[in-house]
Formats: sequence, structure tokens, C-alpha cells
Amino acid sequence: MRSIKARFKKIEKENPYYSSLSCFAKAVSDQNFTRSAIAKNFTELVDKEDFDAEEKKNIIVHLSHL
Repeated sequence: MRSIKARFKKIEKENPYYSSLSCFAKAVSDQNFTRSAIAKNFTELVDKEDFDAEEKKNIIVHLSHL
């Protein structure tokens, strides 16, 4: 299994017009990453301008179900 960061960087490179949030969602989809791994990498990789800080927890919950 590749890391979330490696998958994210590959998707980001292949799709330069996607937002960082879209790239991240695509990177974690159908990969069975833990919620803690998703949360840690979300904070590191997703641009803060791509989401509302108040919704961060809900977004991470949603991403863990993808």
C-alpha cells in the first residue's frame, strides 16, 4: 500500500487544476486508511483555503468513509 502523501502527490501532478481537497479525497478513496492517518495527512497536505476550519472534523469523517 502506498502512502497517502505519495498518492496525493501523484494525483496532484496528474491533475494540476484540482483543488488540494479534491486530490486528497481521490488519494484516500477505497484505500482503507485509518481515520488518524487521514487526519494527520489532511492537516499536512490540504490547503487551508480549500475548506472551512469549522467543517474540518466533518470532512475527515466523510473522507474516512470513502
